[in-house]
Amino acid sequence: MNIVYLIGNGFDINLKLETRYSDFYIDFDKQKFENKGTELLKSEIKSNTKDWSDFEKRFGEFTTKFGENIDGFNKTYKDVVISLSNYLLKVEKSFNPKDIDKDKFIEDIISPENNLLPLDQRQITDFKKKWETNPVIINFITYNYTKVIEKIFAKDKSIDIGLTRKQKRIRIQDIKHIHGYLNKRMIIGVNDKSQIANEYLKEQNEITYNLVKSTTNEISKELVMEDCISKIKSAQLICVFGSSLGDTDLMWWELLIEKLKSDCILIIFHRGQDTDPLLPSENTIIENKVKDDFFSKSKISEAERKVIEKKVIVSVNSQMFNILKNKA
Repeated sequence: MNIVYLIGNGFDINLKLETRYSDFYIDFDKQKFENKGTELLKSEIKSNTKDWSDFEKRFGEFTTKFGENIDGFNKTYKDVVISLSNYLLKVEKSFNPKDIDKDKFIEDIISPENNLLPLDQRQITDFKKKWETNPVIINFITYNYTKVIEKIFAKDKSIDIGLTRKQKRIRIQDIKHIHGYLNKRMIIGVNDKSQIANEYLKEQNEITYNLVKSTTNEISKELVMEDCISKIKSAQLICVFGSSLGDTDLMWWELLIEKLKSDCILIIFHRGQDTDPLLPSENTIIENKVKDDFFSKSKISEAERKVIEKKVIVSVNSQMFNILKNKA
């Protein structure tokens, strides 16, 4: 069985790392830049920017401030990338793998259904029986720049983590960073040219090389995007954790929706406001909102949605990847 995990910034936040957009902005705002465009950006994004996807979307809109000044925008872009890299390098250094309950982490990776409500758990358990005589291959596709998962395992690929009940191997095959690392191929941007508001700049290669994520991946020549697409297409179970399902990663949500037309189940682990255990309706309302947001990323018909919606499970505020050790 092939399982793919798509990991967003919520994973690092769950480990008490200060990787929220708001954490970075505090640091970014304190810096003084010679480039006037960067100083203007600081004021433009001060309000109405909550998540990283909001920031990236605003960045695409901010291109209107540059007219036909390609160099001006790219200098601002470089300032942002360097500032974010420097900030997150400090955050990453604060992470100690010894603080992690590695056994709980492995248990969650192997059996994410254990963190679901009984009805959803049964759906996954029954589904997995189809492949119970096969080895389990697990791949991580992370949108994060930090190498937290690698630090936990002290390895970045071919990680043996157990055996199935049928004594078949369970292995993490790979950990792919679709948006790069803190010191290499660091990608910040939008999903496609339509999210670049400046009509002139959106047609300039010097801009799209930096600002359109898929283009940046292509020109890097490292085949990371192609590999990630292949892993998703071959998966039977896909888990999304810690992602806001933002529009600046639209291509991936479209790919997941298309994948659901095959023999595949998707679990979206959603972390949001606390709900009252006395009122199961509160969870259901959030589940429906998450599904509506997810399916809004594609142009599928209502009839198609009805068929594949049964394959989408939304888990609200579960214990999934709550893997910090309790400190006395």
